[in-house]
Amino acid sequence: PPETEIRITGSNFGTDILEISVMISDTQCNVTMVSDTVLQCIVGDHAGGTFPVTMHHKTKGFAMSAVVFKYPLTIDSIHPSQGSFGGGQTMTVTGTGFNPQNSVVLVCGSKCAVNKLKSNHTTLLCDIPPSNGK
Repeated sequence: PPETEIRITGSNFGTDILEISVMISDTQCNVTMVSDTVLQCIVGDHAGGTFPVTMHHKTKGFAMSAVVFKYPLTIDSIHPSQGSFGGGQTMTVTGTGFNPQNSVVLVCGSKCAVNKLKSNHTTLLCDIPPSNGK
């Protein structure tokens, strides 16, 4: 999850924290400690899924890890849990690992239009569609 500190082991990392950057997919992992064989960083906020870890050393170049990092995708609650056949209510889905730009929410098989401007990585807001009879 975001704000988790991870430890990466290897060799020839150097000891200058300013020389090292770590990315998980396209998200910065903020380096907090580096030695020649170990570095630690705090993962940033990202949508759920499994992603590659890449390290860049300013003078030594890039290293891609065979190990991947998994951001969880969970749903903790949905409100309201019931509504009218006509739809039109705003539904709030809370959890972790959402991507408001790419998330799709279905209600009885019909798309619930996600409000991309008001949603974030932990809350999706969408307009419930009219019932499709399912």
